[in-house]
Amino acid sequence: MNLLELCEPAKPTYGAPDWVLGCYGRRSITFFSGETDDSTLVLWLQSRGLTGDLRLAADRPKVASLDELLTRSPEELGRMAEVEGGMAPSQFDARESGSLGPSAGVMRWR
Repeated sequence: MNLLELCEPAKPTYGAPDWVLGCYGRRSITFFSGETDDSTLVLWLQSRGLTGDLRLAADRPKVASLDELLTRSPEELGRMAEVEGGMAPSQFDARESGSLGPSAGVMRWR
């Protein structure tokens, strides 16, 4: 092994494949009751072995500048700090892709 080989980034052989890595925004979700939420901003971050999401309510106060932020009441600032989210280990199993092709598989979250 030489110095150049040591400098090359390692390509992990576990976890999520390259094509699912990134940050995504959700357009909507339909619940089992039939209700659809298309107003909550949801950002999803997928790494090799970890998934995270951040949910911001549609009625969350918005500010355009620091000056505007400084004029907000404590109640409004508290409302702006209210967020939901979570993170979980994720595991991708390409062996369960069936007949869907090489880029398919099953993603699981704990």
